[in-house]
Amino acid sequence: MTTNKNSYKDYHFNTLKAASNKVGLKIKKGTKRNKLIENILKHDLEFPENTVLAFLLSPESSASLQKESASKAKIVKEVTKIAKEKASSKKVKVVKNLLEDEKPEPVVVQEETKEIESSFSDYDYKKMTAYKIYSPENLALLTYDQLVVLAKVHKIFKPENKTKQSLIAAIAERQYTDDFRRKSEEIMKPRAKFKARNPLKPLEDKAYVLEGIVVEVKSQVYKIKLTLVKEKPIINALFEIQTEQGQTRLLEISDILSDSLVAGYVLGREQGIEIGSFARSKNNPYSIPISEKLLGRIIDPVGRILDDPTHPLVGKQYAPMIETESKQTEKYKVFPKTQILETGIKVIDVLLPIPSGGKTGLLGGAGVGKTVVVQELINTFIKHHDGVSVFSGIGERIREGHELWEEAKELGFLDKTTFIFGQMNESPGLRLRSGFTGVKVAEYFRNNLGKNVLLFMDNIFRYMQAGSEVSSLLEKTPSAVGYQPMLVSEIGKLQERINSNNDGDITSIQAMYIPADDFTDPAAVAAFAHFDATIILSRQLAAEGLYPAVDPLVSSSKLLSTKFTSTRHINIAKETIAILEKSKSLEDIINILGFDALSEADRKTVRIARIIRKFLTQPFVVSEKFTGQKGVFVTLNDALRGMERILTGEFNHIPETYFAYVGTIEEALEKYEYDNKEEEAKLMVKEEISQEATNINI
Repeated sequence: MTTNKNSYKDYHFNTLKAASNKVGLKIKKGTKRNKLIENILKHDLEFPENTVLAFLLSPESSASLQKESASKAKIVKEVTKIAKEKASSKKVKVVKNLLEDEKPEPVVVQEETKEIESSFSDYDYKKMTAYKIYSPENLALLTYDQLVVLAKVHKIFKPENKTKQSLIAAIAERQYTDDFRRKSEEIMKPRAKFKARNPLKPLEDKAYVLEGIVVEVKSQVYKIKLTLVKEKPIINALFEIQTEQGQTRLLEISDILSDSLVAGYVLGREQGIEIGSFARSKNNPYSIPISEKLLGRIIDPVGRILDDPTHPLVGKQYAPMIETESKQTEKYKVFPKTQILETGIKVIDVLLPIPSGGKTGLLGGAGVGKTVVVQELINTFIKHHDGVSVFSGIGERIREGHELWEEAKELGFLDKTTFIFGQMNESPGLRLRSGFTGVKVAEYFRNNLGKNVLLFMDNIFRYMQAGSEVSSLLEKTPSAVGYQPMLVSEIGKLQERINSNNDGDITSIQAMYIPADDFTDPAAVAAFAHFDATIILSRQLAAEGLYPAVDPLVSSSKLLSTKFTSTRHINIAKETIAILEKSKSLEDIINILGFDALSEADRKTVRIARIIRKFLTQPFVVSEKFTGQKGVFVTLNDALRGMERILTGEFNHIPETYFAYVGTIEEALEKYEYDNKEEEAKLMVKEEISQEATNINI
C-alpha cells in the first residue's frame, strides 16, 4: 500500500504512535509529530507489506487501540476535573507531564468568560460534530449511544451492528469514503463572520408614560380614560390591563378619540377586564424578544411561549409593527429574482418554478392538500438549502399546529424553524398580528444574521378574515362581500414587508384558502397581485387521488421566461401545457364517442397527457407514515429529462399506472420491467405445466 504525508494528516498523534509500536517501529521519547510521520513513511517504504496505514485500516486496529485509550480517557477526565475546580498551576503541571508526548494547550483558568460571537449556529455545530473525522482511538472513547447516533446520522446503522466494536468499524469505514471526506471539508471550512449592513434596531426600554382606567366595554373593543399623559398616545400603542386576579391583558390602540380617551381591541384573552380596570402603557407598539435562540421554539404573535414556559425567550425586544429602516434610495430598490428555488417537487419545478426571494401563493379550497405541500416545502428547504424557516400559522386549527411541531421533530428540521401560532381560537386582533410577527422574525434572521429565510404563512386568507372581524368590531363600514374597507391596503402593508436585500433573501410561500373555490372573491383578487408564482390546487385532481393536486393549466409563474431559466426548460414546460390543454379539450369526445373515435394523432396526445398527469404525482417525505411509501426529492434536471422522454411518446406502450407516485423516470421503467419479468416467469410456469399435462395424457 503506497502512502504519503496526506495519508496520516487526519490521525491523532497518540494513534500514530500506538500504531507504529504495533508494526514494530520504535519511536524515541520526545519525537514530534512531523518527525514521527517522517519515520513512518521511511518504515512504509522499507516494509510495503506491513505499513502503518494498513494496520490503521485493519479490523484489529480499533480493538487494540481501544484498550490503550483507557489511560488517555483517565488523563482527560483529570484535566477536566482540574479545570472545573480551578486548580493550582502545580496540579496542572502534573497532568501535563502525563501527556508529555502530545503537549496539549496549557489549561488556563479564567475568572470570567465572555461569550464569543460565532457565525455558526447550534444546528451547524451539531452537523460539524456528525461530520468530524474521528480517529479509531477517538471512536473508541465514545459511548455506545453516541456511536449509535453517529451511525444513524450516516444511515449505516444496521440491526446486526449491535456491538460497540462493529459500530466503530462501520463508522471508520464510512469516514474513508470520498463522499464523506468531501462533505466533511465543506462543513468544516472556516466561515467569514457576517457583518450586518443594516441591522434591525431593538426597541428601547422606557418607563410607563400613559395610565388610565377602562371606562367602556363593547365586545372585544375597550375604551380607556387616561389619567396620566406624559406623551401623546400613538396608534398601535400597547396597553397592559391589570385584572383583579393579578393577570395582565394586552390591548392595542386603534383609535385616539381625544387627548384623554383612546379605544382599542384586545390581543389574546379578555377574561377579567371590566370597567374600572387599571391600564398603563409605554406608548410603544407590542414587541417580542428575538435572537437566534428563537429557532426551534413556538410563540404566539405577542411573544408568549407556547412550548416550554420553563425556558424563557432570550433576545432584545423588536416591534413587529415598525418597518425596517432603510435609506430612501434603497427602500424601493428591486432585487431581481433570477434564481429558481429547487423544491424537489416535479410539477412545481418544471411547470411552476418558485423564485428565490419572491412570493408564491398556494391556493385552493378546503381539503385539497395545501398544508401537506407547505410541510413538504419546509422539509425540503431545510435539508437541501442553506437557510432557516419561519412558519406563521394564521387562524388555523390547533391540531394542525401540533402535528407540524411533531413532524418537525421527527424529520429533523425543528432546530432551523421558528413557529408563530395565532390559531383560530384566539382573538381576531391576535390573528391579525400573526403575519407581522412572522415577517419581523424573518427580517431579523435576514438583516442581523445574514440568513436566507423561507417564510411560510398558513393561511393568508385568515389574516384578511381577522381584519374583517376587527373592522366590524370597530364599526367601520364594510365593502364588498363584508370585507373591511381597507382590504387592499392591509394586504399590501403585509406583503410589501416581504422582500430581499444585500444581506439575504426572504422567500415566502403563502397558503390561501379560497372560499367555495371562488377565485373572484375580493380576498383572492387582492392577494393575486403580490404573487410571483401562483400554484392552484384542484379539487378534481384531489378527488382522482393525484397528489400534489396542482393544476398547471390554471396556475402560473413569472419565472418561465428566458430571462430566468433555460430555453430547454421553457420549451418542455410549454409543450407539456399544450398537450394537457389539448387532452382536456378532447375529454368530451372521449366521454361521448369513446377513445377509439379519436384520430391516431389525438390518441397519441391523450396517451402522453395521461402519462404526464401520473408522472407529476409524487410521494412526499412528510406523508410517509400515512402512505407507507418513501418520499423522494427529484432534482430539476432529472424531472426535465423524464418529461422530455415522455413528450416524445417513447413510453406510450407502457400503462400510465406505472408512472404514478415515482421519483425519476427510471423508477417507473424499473417497476414495468420487474412486472414484465414476473409475468414472463408465470407464463413459462404455465407452459411447463401444460406441457407436462400433455405428456401425461399421451
